[in-house]
Amino acid sequence: MGAARVWGPGRAGAPASRSRPPVAPASPSPSGVSQDAFLGVVVAREHVELSAPFEGRMERLTVQVGDVVAAGAVLGQLDLHALQQDVEMAKARLAAARIEEVRFELEQAAASARLARMLRAAPGTFPEDELAAVQHQEKIALNRLKAGQAAIQEQQAVLEQRRQRLAEGVLLAPFDARVVERSLDPGAAVRAGAPILRLSRTGPARVRFALPVERLGAVVPGARVRVELPGLGRAFTGSVESVSPEVDAASEMIFALASLGTEGGSLEGVVVGAEARVTPLEARGAMSLAAERGAPLEP
Repeated sequence: MGAARVWGPGRAGAPASRSRPPVAPASPSPSGVSQDAFLGVVVAREHVELSAPFEGRMERLTVQVGDVVAAGAVLGQLDLHALQQDVEMAKARLAAARIEEVRFELEQAAASARLARMLRAAPGTFPEDELAAVQHQEKIALNRLKAGQAAIQEQQAVLEQRRQRLAEGVLLAPFDARVVERSLDPGAAVRAGAPILRLSRTGPARVRFALPVERLGAVVPGARVRVELPGLGRAFTGSVESVSPEVDAASEMIFALASLGTEGGSLEGVVVGAEARVTPLEARGAMSLAAERGAPLEP
């Protein structure tokens, strides 16, 4: 793999052979818009794949491809009958452990009270072996109580684990999104990790575009751009979100992201993968920008 060339701050005392290549500013048209557009493509803001957390059967799916869903919406669930039974059994075991704890508390309290009475009695009232036996019984009762309390903690952890697994079987939308892929139908058997739904975050569309190294100064984060979508015959005004600090080794281009605004009208019909042409609307001295970023280091 070829190493990427990094654009960074210039270094004082750099060898003379590492000279800065000239950076050509974009040629503005009389209207102030650059005559040269950068080619790009509409990309989704974020994708997420919802997969099966465990092996089972798909009980229901409430969405189809193209549906728009809100964050937290229930999109479907696996067959949870067995897990629901596990939860109920864990609840029953926890209840039984708590009953045992109450019994152990009573036994320990009785043993402690008996020992206290014997210790308050006058010396010689009770034989030494009887006193030792009661002390031993009190220790046994205390240990049984501690064991009962530990059993409760264990059953609480088991119940929480069962509830968590039950919750994982319900598919929820992690954010406002559009369903772009559905891999299963209700009733289908699924294996753990199998994809079920693919979602794309809704919101302002973004365009990823490429510019040659010599045009580095043409766009900066926050700059306004004109985005033409030839497939729709429409144009929008957007703003640059980010510019990569590195040169892509394969294409020897620099990639940037711009978000689309609604000044060109509704974004309805703008689809991921559509061709785009991005033109800077704000001119900025390319040479001064290159000086801020520093010259590329030659290998």
